[in-house]
Amino acid sequence: MIVRIKSLGQLKDTSIELGDLTVIFGKPNSGKSYVLKGIYSKLAFFDQANNPELAGIIVDRIRDELVNIAEKVVKEGKAEASIDITEHFISSLDLLSERVSKALLTNSEIEVGEESKIRELTYKSLKSYTLPPRPYSSYDSSCVAGTYIGFSKGELMVKVKGSGCELCKVRVALELISHVTSFLLILIPQIMNEVSIAVGIPSVRFLPYGRSLILLYGDSIRPIPYTKSLIYWVKKGIEEVRKGNVDNFWGIRLQIADKLTINGLEPSYVSSSLLELATISLVLADNRKSLLLIEEPESHLSMDYQIKMGLYLYMLSKEHKVVVTTHSEALISILSILAHYKKVREIGEYFGVKLDGVRDVRIYHTKGEKIELVKPEDLLEEIPDITNVHYDILKVIAKV
Repeated sequence: MIVRIKSLGQLKDTSIELGDLTVIFGKPNSGKSYVLKGIYSKLAFFDQANNPELAGIIVDRIRDELVNIAEKVVKEGKAEASIDITEHFISSLDLLSERVSKALLTNSEIEVGEESKIRELTYKSLKSYTLPPRPYSSYDSSCVAGTYIGFSKGELMVKVKGSGCELCKVRVALELISHVTSFLLILIPQIMNEVSIAVGIPSVRFLPYGRSLILLYGDSIRPIPYTKSLIYWVKKGIEEVRKGNVDNFWGIRLQIADKLTINGLEPSYVSSSLLELATISLVLADNRKSLLLIEEPESHLSMDYQIKMGLYLYMLSKEHKVVVTTHSEALISILSILAHYKKVREIGEYFGVKLDGVRDVRIYHTKGEKIELVKPEDLLEEIPDITNVHYDILKVIAKV
């Protein structure tokens, strides 16, 4: 998948091609996180965390038609209608991307993969997909006797029976809007999953820096676009813990009695490194193939654990497509060794980690307005903007 950047923060007219595992490093404020967030903004509709927002956008676009159905129910006691949502569905993808992009607070002209193909496949999927009518219970049986909603070839099929009382008009409209929203939350993931398989872009998840705070402060964290994904997938991970399905790489004991515990302790009593590893484990607990966008996975980790994190990311890239930003010399070094020497099993055994198979590892350096691919063998000699710091320290020692 190629990411073409016309203008994104300080980055201009540059591009990267994602491998199985893509690493982006560079000086602070050099555009690393912009790239990660830019990719997410363009693919946010493949993240189930955003399905309620997509449903809301579509409902807003057909609200007048739903109100007209409610008016007919009040006049005639029943109504049947078909609403073509094809264009509304496709335009909702664009509007969601625009909303997420605005959270970047910078210029953002970026193209990820073949965006026109995604829209084309979405259109085809909508026009060929069918969901049989589903019954929806009424909140107020004195106004609404029954509601059925289905979908066929791009059209919502709506059937409502209710009261002819004029006072019920608002109640019928509100119920219909609520039921259509619920139906869309079933339809959207089925359509987008079909499209994601066709374009080879799996479920998308964004793990921002500071992610471990979600385990400390939970729902009090404001769900802005780049934290909404994290909050959603951590909650899904906790559901997996309840089922006893979490078997994580790090050997952390995640359990739920009244609340989540990590190695037998509440989150507020464990170390920042354990919080970090527990959060990542929860986000990936369902083992569904995903495009993982991770800011600084080395956060709060000691040097030996940063090396292990590099091995973990390499292992993840067997099933997932992984893109990370980093400042870690240890992480870049171990991934450069794996990418250059390709003796994956031997290197894994040395660190006590089971690895197999050669992955496509691509390491990029943000420099000025460009983002440049760096050969792993060059990084084993010098990591720009990182190893030169060690040389500066040695110069100081020599001078002193």
